[in-house]
Amino acid sequence: MFAVAERPDPIPGRGEVAIDVEVADTLWLETRIRSGAGQDYWPSRPPYVPGNGVAGRVAQVGDGVDPTLGGVRVVAHTGNEGGYADRIVVRPMPSRSCRTGWT
Repeated sequence: MFAVAERPDPIPGRGEVAIDVEVADTLWLETRIRSGAGQDYWPSRPPYVPGNGVAGRVAQVGDGVDPTLGGVRVVAHTGNEGGYADRIVVRPMPSRSCRTGWT
């Protein structure tokens, strides 16, 4: 069961970026965890914020991160949870080029 909760926006620390989440993946496995199945195998217990993959824009950069990343569209792995939030903090990974013109 989901419940909406308001929390302060996370602030990126050194070497981190904050992403305004526009899209979060929903994996079949996460639906099973939320249903209570497999509790012996998966350590996540409610309350937690599911979602391990997101797409959005870099809203804020922490110290030591290239400031030109601000506003850049990105995809990110959240470290197994947190992607259903409006904003999440992650460590950027080396970028790879992709085709331009994607929207």
